[in-house]
Amino acid sequence: KAFFRPATPDTERYDELEAHPAWSFYGTAPTGEAWPSWETLLEQFERRIARHPRTVFMGAHFGNAAEEPERVSRMLNVYPNYVIDTAARVPEFGRHAAAAMRAFFIRYQDRVLFGSDLGLSPDGITLGSSGAQPDTLRELPRFFRAHWLYFETNTRGLKHPTPIQGRWTIDGIGLPRPVLEKLYWRNAARVFSLTLPAEPSRKAEH
Repeated sequence: KAFFRPATPDTERYDELEAHPAWSFYGTAPTGEAWPSWETLLEQFERRIARHPRTVFMGAHFGNAAEEPERVSRMLNVYPNYVIDTAARVPEFGRHAAAAMRAFFIRYQDRVLFGSDLGLSPDGITLGSSGAQPDTLRELPRFFRAHWLYFETNTRGLKHPTPIQGRWTIDGIGLPRPVLEKLYWRNAARVFSLTLPAEPSRKAEH
C-alpha cells in the first residue's frame, strides 16, 4: 500500500522508495495519466479471478494484500482456484498477531506456497528487496534464517528478512511440520504439476 501513497519520510516504505523512486505508484504515471489506486487494482484482479474459475491464479506477494490478511482470507474462501505465495511479504503479514497468522497458515495450509522473491541478475542478487546496491551472497544465511525463525519457531521480536521494507520486528508462528512441508514444497509440486523424486523408503526398525 505504501507504494501508492506519497513518498515522504513518514511513509513506512520510505527507505525502499528512496532507493527505488520508480517503484512509486502515487500521482502521475510517465504516460501523463494518474496511477490507479491500490484498491482499484486489487478489485480488478479479483474480478479476473472470478471470471475464470477453471484457471488457477497465483496471488504473488501474499495476494499483494499482506497488510490485510482478512481480505486474503475472504478471497481464498470465495475462489477455490486461488492460491498465494509469501514472497517478500513476511515483514508485512508478520506484523499481525502471531496466533492469528498461525491460525491463517493452518487453515489455508493447502493454498499457500513459500516464496522468497530472490532475484538474480548480472549485477548481483536481490533478497526480497534491496537498497541502492545489490545484496551479496554473504547475506543469504541471514535472509533464509529469518524466514526459518518466523515459520518454524515461536521467537518474539525477530528481525524480518528484508530490513529495508520496514523498521519493525515480527513474532514467529511455529507451524507444525505437516503444514511446513506443504508450505515449502508439497503445494508447489501440486500447483505446478512438478514431478519429484520418490521419497526414500524407511527400513523397519527392529
